[in-house]
Amino acid sequence: MLNHDKSVSENWVNHLNIYVGNESDLWLRGYYNNFRQVEILHDRLSGIIIDRREPRTMFLLSSRPYLPITYIMTMSIIEDISGKVAIVTGASSGIGEATARLLANEGVRVVLAARREDELEDLAAQIELDGGDSLVVPTDVTDDADIQQLVDQTVDAFGQVDILINNAGVMLLEEVQDADTDNFQQMVDVNLSGLMKLTHAVLPIMQEHGSGHIINISSVAGRKSFPGSSVYSATKFGVNGFSEGLRQEVTGEGDIRVTLIEPGFVDTELDDHIPDEERKQQTKEVHETMDSLTSEDIARSITYAVGQPARVDVNELLIRPTQQEL
Repeated sequence: MLNHDKSVSENWVNHLNIYVGNESDLWLRGYYNNFRQVEILHDRLSGIIIDRREPRTMFLLSSRPYLPITYIMTMSIIEDISGKVAIVTGASSGIGEATARLLANEGVRVVLAARREDELEDLAAQIELDGGDSLVVPTDVTDDADIQQLVDQTVDAFGQVDILINNAGVMLLEEVQDADTDNFQQMVDVNLSGLMKLTHAVLPIMQEHGSGHIINISSVAGRKSFPGSSVYSATKFGVNGFSEGLRQEVTGEGDIRVTLIEPGFVDTELDDHIPDEERKQQTKEVHETMDSLTSEDIARSITYAVGQPARVDVNELLIRPTQQEL
């Protein structure tokens, strides 16, 4: 976007690498922090190319270099979060994997936690190949010893925990009268108890540092229940209540923030583990009636929340596919 008005607010450019030149000669590079106005010695631009390999990088191609100063303005919707440390549970697939990738792409040091170590190692290798920094800690969030090990190894490696993304979850949809009660307990243990216990373990570290961000992944099913989701919804209603209570408890304790993410239908492997075959088929058919969300859609929402200024606490994000009624 071009703007010739010098009086325009400087709150536009945030950690942006800018390369200016023509197709054969990129002759000027500027690196700008803390929303500074960019002055570039070009009057006419033939195009703007976003380099997807390097975040927040633009190639500005000029058809006529060395002309009068033009003020080039752009805007980033998140602040610089590079160097922060994030624990991501359920990182072996789906929303957790996508979030870990995106945060690593933003320069966040990501701790990958899940039960499937092979998948975590593959993800870590890809992140590091792209220039990111990660740590693999195989974790079962239903195991107290695993939770403590996760926190200890994170602090040993990086010295802090800035962001906790409680994403691990299972969705074992069954009607109550036909259900295996072991599935009840598994959902309570993973979706709710594990989330609360890991939060309990990480919170003192954030309090000591005076800042931190806890992201709890809930669901539309944490707002509305439906046949077959009775227990799953109970766990997600619990996540919602826990998150709001926690938010009120930590408000005023430095810059500790709590965000609740409530996705609607997301195309992940979560549906593959539904034990009721009829319910699984119904869920598949619902997905086929709409353009479901992707894991990357939720990852972008999470990154938006953690990338806001310390004064901004994004408390809740409800995210449905455009065509979802429930």
